[in-house]
Amino acid sequence: MDEAGNGLCCKLSAIICYGRKYDGVFFMIERVLFFLKANGEKEMADVYAHGIHDYADKEYRKYDYPEEWLDEAEEIDEWIKDNQEYFYKWMYDLILEHKNEILKLGEN
Repeated sequence: MDEAGNGLCCKLSAIICYGRKYDGVFFMIERVLFFLKANGEKEMADVYAHGIHDYADKEYRKYDYPEEWLDEAEEIDEWIKDNQEYFYKWMYDLILEHKNEILKLGEN
C-alpha cells in the first residue's frame, strides 16, 4: 500500500469525524459515507466504501487479510494518487468551511 495514500484515507476519516461523538467505528464510517454522498461526492464515497471491512475480526488479527481486500486497497490508493490535487483541495475547503468549529475545539 502507498504510504501517502494510506495517510490520506486516515485524514479523510479524521477530518470529517473529528470532535464528534459516535457510538463506534461503524457508526463513524456510516457518517463519513452519508456526509460524502450528501455533499455530492459519490465517487469519493464509493472509493471510501471499498475499504470498509471488519479488520478487527479475530480471523485477521495477524493481518492475514483476504486478497480481495488487498486488491481493493490498491484500487483506493490508485484513486487517491490519480485525484490527489482534487482531494487536497477538497480537504482544504472542508477545513475552511468549518474553521470556526475547528478553532473552537482547540479552546477546550
